[in-house]
Amino acid sequence: MKFKKIAALLGAFTIASSLFIAGCGNTSNSQKTWRVGTDATYAPFGFKDKDSGKLAGFDIDIINAIAQEEGIEADIQNLNFDALLPALQSNTIDIAISDMTISEDRAKSVDFSKPYYIAGNGLVVNIDNTTINSFKDLEGKRIGVSIGSTGAEIASKIPNADVHQFNMKSLEACLKWCDVVAIGPGIGTLTQYLCESAKHVFAVEIDDNLIPILQDTLSAYDNVTVIHNDVLKLDINKLVEEKCEGKRIKVVANLPYYITTPILMGLFESHVPMESVTVMVQKEVAQRMQALPGGKDYGALSLAVQFYAEPYIVANVPPNCFMPRPNVGSAVIRLTSHKKPVAVKNEKLMFDIIRASFNQRRKTLVNGLYNVGGLNKSKEELAAVLESIGLAANVRGETLTLEQFAALSDALSKSAN
Repeated sequence: MKFKKIAALLGAFTIASSLFIAGCGNTSNSQKTWRVGTDATYAPFGFKDKDSGKLAGFDIDIINAIAQEEGIEADIQNLNFDALLPALQSNTIDIAISDMTISEDRAKSVDFSKPYYIAGNGLVVNIDNTTINSFKDLEGKRIGVSIGSTGAEIASKIPNADVHQFNMKSLEACLKWCDVVAIGPGIGTLTQYLCESAKHVFAVEIDDNLIPILQDTLSAYDNVTVIHNDVLKLDINKLVEEKCEGKRIKVVANLPYYITTPILMGLFESHVPMESVTVMVQKEVAQRMQALPGGKDYGALSLAVQFYAEPYIVANVPPNCFMPRPNVGSAVIRLTSHKKPVAVKNEKLMFDIIRASFNQRRKTLVNGLYNVGGLNKSKEELAAVLESIGLAANVRGETLTLEQFAALSDALSKSAN
């Protein structure tokens, strides 16, 4: 989908000055490090370099140059735009720099530098849109804005406008429109937001009693299909092929914790074409999913998830966010499918080896593998296979990387032939 920018449309309504923000008296020459907040979603001001993964851009260069001049190190943290001012006010950071407009309201709580950039606001519409050509044309329209921005303030004054606020990452995702499968939508409160930003939403709900409520909640949207089914029995590959033209989808799920892992692994193991899965799980489970070798949280779940996707904990959700309050913390985790997964000849054998390695964590890998059915190898033969791929005979499974498990699986397959 292509877009066009109407650059001067809001010119009369903006007084935009990009700037450097400093907390009131928080910084001093005695400090060795400045804690700096930025929102690295505003290229060319701030963004993540695709090759290095490091923060880059005009704002980043400015704050690094100032810090160097002062003989101070800048510890730059990537935050959502709407979190910058609260972070300053709570003394979580010392300075914020993120293409922010100087306004009277903001100046009541923080100190601004002199402006270093003058800009205006604009808007983006579909390239084939011919109905929005002036500010008045926005009346009654659905408008997406960045949370806490001057654009949000301007949009709030547009008569009858349906304004939706997003952080920039979410807003960019909206512009990329894709099909979404929502698993366990309940009464549809969150699903409404998916309908606002997705090309089409397939809401899969198993509960008979929730279906009529869900249908009523989503009745205003023409880009949603409610599917009354058990997702474990639903052929999602067939759904994607028939309804999404085989294109990769995004999955969003909000499920009882006891069923989340079986559903996730079912999606991955059946090779559903997915860009990502975003789901809320118990905090400890999220930590296990992204754990690294050698740690206490590292185990079969870590390797199973990381074989298919890159896990990233988006947010921790404390118990006081729920009613009734649970006894455990939660976390929202995003699993982004690998473009180039680790190569292995026999996926089933590799996971059999992984499970055997963690069934008794304190045993050596040789002892764990000795009990794997179908290998039919003595401990001496297993030790020789380990040594052939550069591993010690007394190594424990909890220290192996995913790549090493794949190499071990291939070596055992080869030795069996």
